[in-house]
Amino acid sequence: MSGRSVNRVLALLTGRNDGEFEALIRSAGWEIVGRLRVRRRSSSHWIGRGKLEEVKGLVQELSPDIVAINADLRSAQWYNLRKELGVEVLDRLGVILRIFRDRASSREAKLQVELAILRYEIPHVKEYVRRVRMGEHPGFMGGGEYGIEPHVHEIRRRIAKIRRELEKVRADRRRKRERRRELGFRLVAVVGYANAGKSTLVRALTGKDVPVDDRMFTTLQVATGRMCDGVLVTDTVGLVSDLPPWVLEAFKAAIEEAVEADAIVVVVDASEPVEEVGRKAQAIYEILSGMGLEKPVILALNKVDVADGLEEKARILIPLFGRVIPISALRGDGLPDLRREIFKVLGLVGSYEPPMYT
Repeated sequence: MSGRSVNRVLALLTGRNDGEFEALIRSAGWEIVGRLRVRRRSSSHWIGRGKLEEVKGLVQELSPDIVAINADLRSAQWYNLRKELGVEVLDRLGVILRIFRDRASSREAKLQVELAILRYEIPHVKEYVRRVRMGEHPGFMGGGEYGIEPHVHEIRRRIAKIRRELEKVRADRRRKRERRRELGFRLVAVVGYANAGKSTLVRALTGKDVPVDDRMFTTLQVATGRMCDGVLVTDTVGLVSDLPPWVLEAFKAAIEEAVEADAIVVVVDASEPVEEVGRKAQAIYEILSGMGLEKPVILALNKVDVADGLEEKARILIPLFGRVIPISALRGDGLPDLRREIFKVLGLVGSYEPPMYT
């Protein structure tokens, strides 16, 4: 890695959610110095030989620190590309995990992120060991077989230890939830796609000083505040589509807050194009459904002060979530209606029907 303060990135794009991928790169605090669209793929290097030569030329011309690829690479493809290009290569998941690593601040979040990164690294390390045994000795990792084999065992030992520690965190959080219920508190979890405005909403509902900015994955740890007497609201980690199950497993202690809540508020960014609204809402729905969710869900269609086509977007969301309430968490628009709907699904009010899309 160079001594520059900001990593320079050459982005290889695929035509599938490229805008989100570039947003991830910017959320990491990196600078995109070049872009290249890739269509044809190769099993060995992910890209064909001709495109590989084009990428090598751009690496020579632009001197990026990282080549970031909007796809999920197999370990052999990662190995071959890094060997050919001579710079760090990250696929989409690698970029996400790098952001996680840099954002984690609490001990729980750091453990969760370390677990995810170690599980991500294992196939790469195994590929390196396989290549060493085949007689390849690339300079970018070094150490040889005898330096790597103990590393593999150490990774496995560390994973086992982190899992034990996170299980203690989960047990402690279960005890806290049980204690809150014994005291009569109802729990509301706020979930949503990364950068949809979850933390802004939690701050608006509770006044709790949770971190808020316009980058993805600002929140990697659970934060809980009081909305009113008897009702607590929890901010959870932002979600994205196409995360492998083992990444979600690493954040199980945080995501479990949604599963165990009495009600869930799903936040969707209404300012995005209708197809993006639908795609991200579907991703959240599938993640929550995959966790066996059977709790009341309210969808907060956020950022309506800077959005258009709200009726069309709401029509897409209603079949998924049923209750869709337009709000602006930043300006406060619609928050009284959202609060009343929360009270309603918690059984704390009568038959009040707030204005909502139908």
